[in-house]
Amino acid sequence: MNLPAQASDDPCGVPPCLLDIVVATYEQKFWIDTLLNALAVQTRRDFRVIVVHDGPSFRSRATVDDLRRHTALDIVYAETPERHHDWGHSPRAHALASLVSSPCVLFTNADNYYVPRFAEFALEPFDDPAVGVVNFDMVHSHTREESMPPGPYGYFKTQFLPCQCDMGAFITRTDIARAVGFNHRHNEADAAFIGEINAYRRTRPFSIVKVDRVLFVHN
Repeated sequence: MNLPAQASDDPCGVPPCLLDIVVATYEQKFWIDTLLNALAVQTRRDFRVIVVHDGPSFRSRATVDDLRRHTALDIVYAETPERHHDWGHSPRAHALASLVSSPCVLFTNADNYYVPRFAEFALEPFDDPAVGVVNFDMVHSHTREESMPPGPYGYFKTQFLPCQCDMGAFITRTDIARAVGFNHRHNEADAAFIGEINAYRRTRPFSIVKVDRVLFVHN
């Protein structure tokens, strides 16, 4: 499936982009404002943002166009031809297949955001070519008592294991992500993705590095 992409007016330049941040969204103007403004103040900027809307949306395109102008972020905007309504997993899979071109990739949702030094701390380990995955700690900002840990802004110390690490809390080398593929569409697809990366590691060894810092706020 081909995605119509809108190229950025502000290319990364030098140094080249190390990271593509794939943001799945569906009519989330307030949240995507928060996420993109958080990325705009990063202390390290060798990344670009790929926003993929689940289905056509003139309003979402206009929102991202406005944020591109005001944040000076390198942003690619794309839409799937129809809505899939599968937690953003189809937009993520389409982006991985068609739009991601940087050496590393991060999948996240529009209702998440990152601390200002996220890129600085999370990308540094990739200076070592043996590193294939970097993960980092997170907090939950929602108030659902059934979450783990319960309550608002609960600290979650991640491990790179299924159900122990949200997809927004790890970065993968793109060659690994493509070799594994984003194959699932259920609400635990990120756990399945982690499991498949770990299985792939047994045949093609690479290092997994944990950054012991809270860099990610999950909603």
